[in-house]
Parts: sequence; structure tokens; C-alpha cells
Amino acid sequence: MYEFQLDDPNAILGGAASIHFNLARALKLMAYATAPSPGSRYQPGSNWSVVKYATAIEPRLAASSQQIAFANAGIWDLDPHQKTVLADDMGMGLALAALDTKYGIDGLWDCYSLWLEELLQLRLEGRHRRMPDFLVLLRRPIAGSRMALLECKGSTRNAAADGQLTSACVQLANVTSVLGITPSRHQLPMVGIACTLHPGNPVVITVADPPEELSLPGDIEIRLRANYVALELAALGDIGAADSVRTRYGLPSWGRLGFENDALPRSEVLRIDQSILSVLPGSARLSSKARVVMDSSIIGKLCLTRAQLVVGPSLRASELRQNAGNDSELSLESVLKHQESAPQTTGHGISGAGSRRRREEIDIAEDGSSSQLSVEIWTAANQ
Repeated sequence: MYEFQLDDPNAILGGAASIHFNLARALKLMAYATAPSPGSRYQPGSNWSVVKYATAIEPRLAASSQQIAFANAGIWDLDPHQKTVLADDMGMGLALAALDTKYGIDGLWDCYSLWLEELLQLRLEGRHRRMPDFLVLLRRPIAGSRMALLECKGSTRNAAADGQLTSACVQLANVTSVLGITPSRHQLPMVGIACTLHPGNPVVITVADPPEELSLPGDIEIRLRANYVALELAALGDIGAADSVRTRYGLPSWGRLGFENDALPRSEVLRIDQSILSVLPGSARLSSKARVVMDSSIIGKLCLTRAQLVVGPSLRASELRQNAGNDSELSLESVLKHQESAPQTTGHGISGAGSRRRREEIDIAEDGSSSQLSVEIWTAANQ
């Protein structure tokens, strides 16, 4: 489990100086957030941007209890475009994981899809640049509210968070209505989270905009939960089951575009393997704090990394997919009534010596969904 530095002046995430969670949880939620959805004309799929970030948070630490999350110093050598993409995706994944760790994400809907369906209205049009990222439903309320608008930011520059959160506030304030709720009338909570991955330094998560109280109509909660389960199933590759849930709860579905449900792809789990060539630059590019806790024996050596992410379904997704062939029998409400929260489990370990090391993480969330991340590192023997 990594320790992420937390800058949280309004105590939205508790006001502590740090927050702890596994990178496996962030990558799982990133897979959900980028899962195929019928709302957009083109989507590369759930695995296009996930495992390649398994080493963005430096995994080559000496085995100890102090697992501070450092941005990989090799990020220095990426070209500007690659840095931008990495920061944006990691900012999204880490922001969702931080919110999930503290409050539990129970429902998720991307604002662009809501806007396409005319379920989100803006003061000023401008598509992506003028709207926040997500509407989230939480298991535990923030200051009395279980629903919030979320804008995620990420940067590899050391002092970018303040400017990014200023931009996030503009995007959040531009929403005039979502799912029939007017933010100005109901004081809809709005949260901005900026993640700084400055190469060779501790990762910092900065939070802004405390929410106000809000009571939600029940149909909004159930639709947000249904969309979250649909994203989860789509991320696992079970497009057929995902579309059954979408159809049952009146969400945008592939059926509207003319696809038969039984022709859509099905799979049980998301399993992604990827090999990454990476080098940890010399200690001059590491912060003094990083030099203390990192395994100095491999600094400056060429490394080949293989990462694998395996994501398993939540308890309610497992139950719903059993009736995926019959939309009328699907009932998210009955699953919620009878389902107990799963015992949360988290752990990590570092093993190996010499030219080969391995880091493993296991993370089981309270909804029963699991994520296992394995990162193997080989160091060039002749260096």
C-alpha cells in the first residue's frame, strides 16, 4: 500500500497529511472510467491506458513499511505529449481512488455522456473543456451529501495544482443542471482533485471545494449505481451483460444503435499483460527523500518491467450478469437489499533480490470487486 501526500485544507478527505491505498485500486477505477460506452462514437476500450501506468508510481522500493508513493523519475525523459497523457490519466485514476478510499464510490457517470443525452446543461458550451469529469454517488456522505460533481486534474509539474484547481472550479461552476438537479438551488457538491506527479518526488493529491448538504431522489441513486455496474462489466469485457443493465434502467445502450444483445462480447474478468522498458535515472534526479527510501542498488540501471492487472467483478455485478440474457429479470434493487458489504482486504509485498524483483498488490473493495497488480522487474546483468 502506498502513502500519498495529501493537501486537503478543507478536510474533504479527512484533513490528514496523507492517504493510503494500493495502485491496483486506482488502475481498476481507471479501467471503469475508460470502459466502452455507447455514448461516444469511438472508444479504444478498457485496456488502452491502464497497465502501462503500473510503473508511473515507482515500484522499485526496498522492502520496508514506509512505502511512500514517488513519481517515477524516468518521467523526466518522456516527450511533452506523453507526459500530458500520463498526468491526465493518472490524475483521474488517483482522484477516483482517493475518493473511493475515503467514501466508497457507489455510482459513476461521466459528464460528457450525460451532456450527449441532454441530461447535463452548461452555462457556456465548449464540450469537454467546459464541463467536469464525473457525477459520482458515494456510499458515505460528504457533509451530508452522497452525490457530487468531480473534476480530476493531473500534472508532472511541481507547482501546477493551484492553477489546475482554479480551472477545475470554472468547469464545475459551469454546470447549470444535471439529472434535473440545479446546483445553485440544491447546493450540489462540487469537488476538484489535482494530482502532482513530479518526477522523482512524492506524489501529492490536492483537494478543493467542500460540498453542501443535498438530498437525492431515489431514481437518481439507482441510475447512478446501474451506470457504475454497467461500466464495471464493460471494463471486464462483458459488453453483453453491461448492455442488459443499461437497457433495464433506461441508460444509453448499444441496442439503440441496432446491436443485438446476444451478439455482444462476453468475458469473466479483465486481465491485462504489458511489458514496459524503463530506466531509473541517476540519483541527481531524485529528491533527497526518495534517495533515503529507494533501493539504491538499481539506480541508473536499465530495467525491463512486466506488469499484469487482473480485475474481478463486484458482488452485485456477479449477480446481475447471471440474468444478463433476460433484461426483465434484472433487479439492482433486490441485489442491494440482500447484499452485505464484502470484507475489505488490502496488501502488498516485495520479493526477490539481485537482478529480479517483484511487487504484488491485492485490493478487495467493500463492493466485493477485486484488483490484483503484479509488477516484475529485471535488471540488466551486465550493468
